[in-house]
Parts: sequence; structure tokens; C-alpha cells
Amino acid sequence: MVVISYGVAFMFKAGYGLCSIDASSLSLKYLFDKLTIGEATIIINVLLVVISELIKPSLARLLAIPISFAFGYALDGALWTLKWLEFNEITGPIFFTLGGFMTPFGSAFVVTANLPPLAGDTVVGSLLYRFKGNAGKAKLGAEIIFFVMALVFCILATILTDFKFTQGLSIYTIFLFGIASIFFPKFLSKVQGGYEYVQLVY
Repeated sequence: MVVISYGVAFMFKAGYGLCSIDASSLSLKYLFDKLTIGEATIIINVLLVVISELIKPSLARLLAIPISFAFGYALDGALWTLKWLEFNEITGPIFFTLGGFMTPFGSAFVVTANLPPLAGDTVVGSLLYRFKGNAGKAKLGAEIIFFVMALVFCILATILTDFKFTQGLSIYTIFLFGIASIFFPKFLSKVQGGYEYVQLVY
């Protein structure tokens, strides 16, 4: 959880755009100014758990809700410890890249440790049932849900606040979305046993 929170914190601080779920969190924070980033993240993650329950109910996946709270507060803690760190045109891309690597590795640690899934994983897991075990389609479907949600929140925040759309969704986000939704499903469909990461999520 610490690895994930620092990975996301690095990406927030770098300011080069975010993955879809984090873009939703940042724009929600602007829509409700009294929220911290961590609190906004908790709300978005709980929303994802609700979406997963609508797709395929599973009481076990509700364990992702306390994990969402732990992650949200861990993220606020990580951002607090990094508040002294200055990001510029040199350090920004470095930390953005570092955060991009730390986040999926941290998620993999959570899954392989048999801990309750993260909120995004519950969506993938529920879609895995709907697509009859096709891991590539499940991952693609989840990424589309995440991206559309981020698009809606970022547009609302841009219209209603001083939020800039590119603070959340940028060319970097599109790149990450493309990798996740196009490359990984094709790669995973060729791997014997499919997407092990998804298979571990109920």
C-alpha cells in the first residue's frame, strides 16, 4: 500500500497527467474543495466498488472498501512527506516515470499477498465473470469504464472550477490508457492461463 501511495503521489506532484482513476480523484477534489486528495480518492474508489457490485455482486469484494480508506489516508500521508520536494522540467518526468512503475508493482504486491483487492481490481474481477474468464476483454472493459468516468469528472471540474482539463487527462494519460487497454489485452490473451493478476481477484 505504501508503494502504491508513493507512486501515485509522485505522479500527482509531477503534474504531467494521471491515470484515469487518479484523474477522477483530482477533479473531484476541485469540485469539492474541502476534500483532500486522499478523501477524494476514497470516494472514487468506493464508487468503483459500487460499479463492480452492479456488474456482478460479490460480498467478498466489499472488503475493497476498507482498503480504499487505508489507501486514501496513505496517499495523503505520502503527499505530506513529499511537500518539500520541488518538481521541475528535469525531475518531473523522472518522478512521473517512477510513479508509473511503482503503482502497478504495488498493486501486484497487494494481489499476490492475498489481501483484499483494490477498488479498480474489483471492476476487473466482476467483468471477468461477465466475459466468462476472458482476461483481455475484462481488462479492456475496466479501462474503458475508468477512462469514461475520468472524462466526465474532468469535464465537470473544468466547467465549474479553475481546474485545467490537462491536469487530470493529458497525452500521458492517453498513452497509459492505450497501453492498458490495447497492448495488455492482446498480450494477456497469448499468455497461458490468462491474466494471473485478474485471476487472483475473485
